[in-house]
Amino acid sequence: MYRIARIRLAGVGPVDARFDKPSPDAAPFEVSCIGASGAPEDSVIWLENGGGKTVFLALLFHILRPDKAPLIGGDEQSQREGRRADIADFVLTHDVSHAVCEWVAADSDDRLITGMVAERRTTGVSRTWYLLTIRDGAASLDDLVFDADGRRIPMARYIESLEQLAAKAGRAGRRNRIEVTKTAVQRQWFEVLADHDLDPALFEYQVRMNRSEGGATSLFRFQSAERFVEFFLQLTLNPETVAAVSA
Repeated sequence: MYRIARIRLAGVGPVDARFDKPSPDAAPFEVSCIGASGAPEDSVIWLENGGGKTVFLALLFHILRPDKAPLIGGDEQSQREGRRADIADFVLTHDVSHAVCEWVAADSDDRLITGMVAERRTTGVSRTWYLLTIRDGAASLDDLVFDADGRRIPMARYIESLEQLAAKAGRAGRRNRIEVTKTAVQRQWFEVLADHDLDPALFEYQVRMNRSEGGATSLFRFQSAERFVEFFLQLTLNPETVAAVSA
């Protein structure tokens, strides 16, 4: 089992809720879930209203469940005020935007890094998702480089830098100390996450719980026992398995 250790954001978010370095020499914006024991712990982010909590959550799910992330904060009031969580609203002109999670295994030194890099182009926003499997302490989130000479690295060159990081780790020790998987296709990305014990179905329920204020309460309020059983079956069964049985 993996737990989130750190979340790092760079060059992303709307003008009024921007996550970025305040200066070229400053450290990247990061939320650490690492406690006094040196291991990830349950963490709470406290911010006043308008501080960017909704944008932060939406960006987290643009990594983990990008097809559902725009629903974050999608209550009626947000819709009336024109607030959205589409990735196009978070990647501004000339942006190369990053949202990255570092995960630590509970029973080993293995790490995962899951990330999204997005680039604003004339035709819209282009995205690539990537996952790094890291063994033997070969790398960490701190080895990812978003900038060079005070400028954001273009998306294609950034992806190349991940592959170079893996190749360098292989030359320094045994092969496959770092494995890189990347895709620009959401369906394939969900398969990558599932293959590494990160369940997209679970992330979908977390999106529903954070869709609005009190979303968690409304999700678990059932009008009947039958509705609860239906919810339980949806949560625990693979839809493809159910379809095969019914066929």
